[in-house]
Amino acid sequence: MAKGPPLLSSSGLNALRYELTDAVDDLRGNRTLQEVIAIGASLHPKLVELALRGRGRWNGTGKWAPRLLRETDAGLADRFDKAFQTLFTNGDVHPVIELVEAELAPHGGTLFDGDCRVAPGSWRVI
Repeated sequence: MAKGPPLLSSSGLNALRYELTDAVDDLRGNRTLQEVIAIGASLHPKLVELALRGRGRWNGTGKWAPRLLRETDAGLADRFDKAFQTLFTNGDVHPVIELVEAELAPHGGTLFDGDCRVAPGSWRVI
């Protein structure tokens, strides 16, 4: 446990990159505050996962997310807090978008173009 988790697999990292890119793309649209809050609520745990796992740390959810972010990097935890408070309080998406882009940058940036996923055969209807 002390050594930390295994590195994210290429497919796991790309899945996070895609999901975060998709959420940011949604935030850039003309959205109601209610939609912005819903997008932000689903984006937060994915961004925490990238931030922690991308730094070789175990992931955490719920109350553990801010605790683990703070243990990992107090400045990062502060940026998360401010960006998401701004998003949830007044619907300003810019700080969250900047945070997502900063966290994606060391991992290859956003991912839409060229992303291809194949569903298992058991999911297909013949």
